[in-house]
Amino acid sequence: MDAAATVTQQSCPLLGVKSLGVDYGRVRTGVASTVGYTPQALCILPTQYNETSNTQPSLVEALVKLCRTEQASRIVVGLPLHKNGTHANQTILTLEFATELAAGVLTELGPSVPVQMWDERYTSKYAAARAHNNKDEYDHRSMVGTLDADAACIILEHYYEKSGEHAKAVTLPPELHEQCLEAYHQRHAQDQLQQEQALAQRLEQGVDKRKQAMERARLLEAELASQGLLGTSRKKKKSQKKKSREKRGDWRTPSTSSGSDENSS
Repeated sequence: MDAAATVTQQSCPLLGVKSLGVDYGRVRTGVASTVGYTPQALCILPTQYNETSNTQPSLVEALVKLCRTEQASRIVVGLPLHKNGTHANQTILTLEFATELAAGVLTELGPSVPVQMWDERYTSKYAAARAHNNKDEYDHRSMVGTLDADAACIILEHYYEKSGEHAKAVTLPPELHEQCLEAYHQRHAQDQLQQEQALAQRLEQGVDKRKQAMERARLLEAELASQGLLGTSRKKKKSQKKKSREKRGDWRTPSTSSGSDENSS
């Protein structure tokens, strides 16, 4: 079993590693996630592209939230290249977005969640070919939107088939990296402090509730005592037992009436 586990780990090093695949576009961004080695389309997010500024704070926030919800340990962004491997205009936009995403992930999720780039050449063509081969599952009106999510699935498929080899990690400039890391540590410390304060508050509330319950019990006991009602039920029970014992006779003193009758007979 150990040998089989070793072989499995060597042949499938990403087994159990959950990833988020991202196909970034100017209009829409497709997102997929892995379940084991099988990727599935997750959603399509709107991209607010602006020629003057390529910042995508809302998209980054949505992806960070998805990464936290899906409990993904990494994000794989498809890198569009020309057939000969050179950069296109979309390549530059995607790299800028990936840098912004890496900064957001480091700030919110910490250094344990890397953002990686994966060559996505021909990914869109693969997605379109799948869509046409499965016409029952697609229609022309929804095909445009589903292609983005399918392209994100194909990115993860190829990434896992190659065990993530040749993927390039997105690195931040040293100064930006330090700023994001410091912000993460501050946020983490603040969250931990809030959790400790919430726990202490719940414990204090529990102690206060017990004190209030004990005080109510004391006041009720004092009120019953002032009215002469405290302990009456116990006295009543003792009186009833005494009357019942007198009625049937005390079992500890044997009756002599039966013996005298036998002697007389």
